[in-house]
This record gives sequence, structure tokens and C-alpha cells, in this order.
Amino acid sequence: ESDDDGLDFSNKTSMWIAYERDVESRRDDRLFNDPLAKHFSGPYGKRLSDSMSFGLAYGVFDPPGSDIGFGLEGHVMYTAARTRLINDRVEQWIQEFEKGKDCQVLNLGAGLDTRVYWLESLERASLYWEIDSESVMAHKQ
Repeated sequence: ESDDDGLDFSNKTSMWIAYERDVESRRDDRLFNDPLAKHFSGPYGKRLSDSMSFGLAYGVFDPPGSDIGFGLEGHVMYTAARTRLINDRVEQWIQEFEKGKDCQVLNLGAGLDTRVYWLESLERASLYWEIDSESVMAHKQ
């Protein structure tokens, strides 16, 4: 269900992850460079990232008596590591295809992912599809 601004929870969390990809892309020692992420973080990306950072820093999401250890920047680092892991696995998988053979990629739960425009190995894909909720895909266009 959408809010008054026409955005639903999927749109907002997609903006959150886009914001965190942008944060990583601006680092000197970045794990990847997503030059388009900044265009998709929208009005909710930073707000949701900051909320998660606060919750992780003060144990709001931890079970009572535990400390999961993420800290203030934990989710931003998690998003960066997750993005890099996916990039590495996609590159490894594509390299296994012989030159000239069809290589098709399906990105399920794509959110506001833009790697098709900057991850060089995806140039070898003969077909690239992104699947997500209608509201997320409409926002991305």
C-alpha cells in the first residue's frame, strides 16, 4: 500500500540500498563504483540508512542481552560487501561461458540496482532482465 507520496515500502527500501551504494561509491577505497546510485536514493534513502545505523549502534534490533556487532556504519558496510559479492559471483559465472554463447541474466528483486550499466562483465550478457514489484519498476523508469 502506498503512502500519500505514492511510494510503498519496496520503493523506500530500494532507495535505502541505492543510498548506501552511493556512500560506498564515494569512498577512496571503495569496493565498487556505482555512478548512478545517487540518482535513485530519493527522499528516503539517507533517512532509512540513518535509522538502521541508529538501531544497530544502540542495539535496538538485537535480541535482549546480545550484541550483533554491526555498530553505527554496519549496514552500510554490509550493503557494500553484499554488492561486491554479487558482482564477483556474476563476473565469475559469466566468465564460465564460452565466447559467443548466449548468457542470460535474471536479476530477481532488482530494486533500484544499476549494475547493468557499470559492471563490465554484464556487457557479455545477451539478455538482462530485472524483476521487482510494479511500483519499484515504475519508479525506476
